[in-house]
Parts: sequence; structure tokens; C-alpha cells
Amino acid sequence: MAALGNLPVPRIVDVAVDGTENSGQSDGETGLDITVAGAIAPAATIAVYFAGAQPQNMIDALQMMIHPNAGEPTPPIVSISYGWGPDDLGEPGFSDSEWTQISMLFEDADTNKITVLVSLGDSGAQIASRTQAQTSYPASDPWVTACGGTTIGNVNGATFEEWVWNDVGAAGPGATGGGVSARFPVPSYQSEVALPKRVGTGQAGRGVPDIAGNASENSGYLQVINGQPAQPVGGTSAVAPL
Repeated sequence: MAALGNLPVPRIVDVAVDGTENSGQSDGETGLDITVAGAIAPAATIAVYFAGAQPQNMIDALQMMIHPNAGEPTPPIVSISYGWGPDDLGEPGFSDSEWTQISMLFEDADTNKITVLVSLGDSGAQIASRTQAQTSYPASDPWVTACGGTTIGNVNGATFEEWVWNDVGAAGPGATGGGVSARFPVPSYQSEVALPKRVGTGQAGRGVPDIAGNASENSGYLQVINGQPAQPVGGTSAVAPL
């Protein structure tokens, strides 16, 4: 936090899910989430959940966040910088029961007044297909807030311009995710919005993103990993914690 004017350091709480614990190895993705959230909310307590990659691990992690047991962290805000693939039928490899469990947990979060923010991806509408525009799950779930990306430029003192993220940085090309869901219909809170139809199918559906923030590497966030010189990083992974 020294680079940001010696802000207070957040209190980090590691939470193991199904026996998966903090490996102790620096990880750029995890570090980005913690440093952005910590810079926005100095001195906050940030619970970091470590889980495996199987659907049941993901369900168990959400269960711990949204329905914590006594003695576990009780987060009022959940930030997820992870995409599990497109929400097209048959994708990703969830069973119908798992799809239902995950979406019901997000609905429970809404009922319990827990804000869930999810990154929308960094490759535009290209997720698993090169020919069909797709939206990323879980950002496309109607019970979460989908976080897309912008670019910041023409900074002049306290003023700046902001436009949709679609550019090339040191790590290569990047663009905000977004589009119309293949799985979820238009939710009631978007019923008065003139949403476009899904490209390629003409199908109506839940539109994303809901909000957007700085995600371009070219206007990104300086990060130090393993003692290396600070490097600017970006992605919608930064927007969810932002």
C-alpha cells in the first residue's frame, strides 16, 4: 500500500473450502483482487476463499459465503473474478441440479442483502466458440451484478475520458465480455430496457454487463508479485473487486 500513499493494510482471512488451503505461493489473480479491494476499502477485513475447481467445490464455497456457519466470515459483499464458461445449454459441465443449486445460492444472497459482483471476461463475446457470441457464467446469472470493462484515457488532473475496453496491451489483446444470455430470460429489472437480441440466434435474454469499470492494461493497476518490479495489469477481474 506504500505506492498508494501508505494506506492501511487490509486484514486478510484465509478460508479453506473442502480442505483446499492457501498454497503460500504468490498468485497474480488473487493478488489483484485483494489489492484492488484493499485500496478501495482501506483497513477492511477481506476473506479469501480457496477452493478446488470441481462444481461441488464451487457450490460449497458459495454456501460458505452466503450461508456461513458460526465462527465463519459473514461477507456483505462477494467478489468473484472467475468465469466457468459460456451459459449456453450444455455448457459448462454442470448438471441441471448444479445449475439450479448455484443460481439458488445467488438468489439467497440477494434475499440476504449480500451483493455479488462477478467479472465478465476479457475476450469480448468469444468464450468457447469462434462463431457464436456468448456470455460468461456466473456473470450472466440474473441474481448477480455483471462487471464489464472500460478504458481510461485523456487524463487531465481530475478529469478523464472513459470508453469501452477493446485494445491491445503488453499481454496481448483484451476486450470486455458482454452480450445476451443464452440460458436466462430477460429479468424483470430489464423489462423496460430496449435490449438487443442475441447475435446469431435472435434470442431474447438477460443482458450484460450491468456496470463497468477500468479494465484495460493500458490504464491498469500497478501490481508487485514475487518482488518483481511493478507491472500494470487489468481485466474485468479487477472490476469486480473495484
